[in-house]
Amino acid sequence: GEYDVSDKIVVPDGYAIISIKGELEGTTDEDVTITVTCGVDARGNDNGNPTEEPDGIPDVFQPIVTYIVTGGTWQENGSTVKEVVFNLVDEQGNPVTPTLNGTIPTPVVQRMVRAGLAQLLRLIQR
Repeated sequence: GEYDVSDKIVVPDGYAIISIKGELEGTTDEDVTITVTCGVDARGNDNGNPTEEPDGIPDVFQPIVTYIVTGGTWQENGSTVKEVVFNLVDEQGNPVTPTLNGTIPTPVVQRMVRAGLAQLLRLIQR
């Protein structure tokens, strides 16, 4: 007989679908096996900023890159640490190519460090 289970898949809270194997609809007189693989979805991506709200993309496909500055801060957040999350797939699970455009923070070097660098450069040039 005919079957259609496409609207019967229920994803547990805190998870998102990674893959579905098997036909969700069709005609058969035999048992059908459909395998749904889910992954934890505890964080999200708000324009590159990690959030604590799920966004429908499994976290395994959202690596976080941590930028650390020494002797200064990041212009964007005034901190020494800046985290950026990248999506490797979209909400439908299709691969996407992440880009660094606009994600690399701008360092603000402290005045003392700048003066120290200038002195170091003078020593090197001698």
